[in-house]
Amino acid sequence: MRLPFLFPAMMLCLGIGLEGVSAQIQPPDPPQTAKRAQAAAPNKHVYFDGEGIARPGPMDLVVPVRLLEAIGGRGGFKESANPENSRILRDGKLLYFERAGVRIEAFQYSEMVSGQHPDSNPFLRDGDHIIVN
Repeated sequence: MRLPFLFPAMMLCLGIGLEGVSAQIQPPDPPQTAKRAQAAAPNKHVYFDGEGIARPGPMDLVVPVRLLEAIGGRGGFKESANPENSRILRDGKLLYFERAGVRIEAFQYSEMVSGQHPDSNPFLRDGDHIIVN
């Protein structure tokens, strides 16, 4: 096959010397992973407080996450926890939602686990505080 021999000849015909060819095929600079990692670093957090969560403290919000996923990400509930008495504070206020015109506390653990009302498993937002007793 003559392709390897034709390539240099074509480059010379186009006025590109071997130095130009080698300059054209130089690999790009290595990716700047530190800058990319810094750019991808989350700056959003939710906070778990109380004695009923396995690992209290801040949790990064890298992707949208629902309450049950976040609880699992913090190690779940301790045996002594009472999930039905847990609360979500958003902007310093207790989080509620409406169902059939009735105001209901957002953290309805038994309904979340049973799957009866997926709306009781809200997406968490930056700054939410989940208090688990």
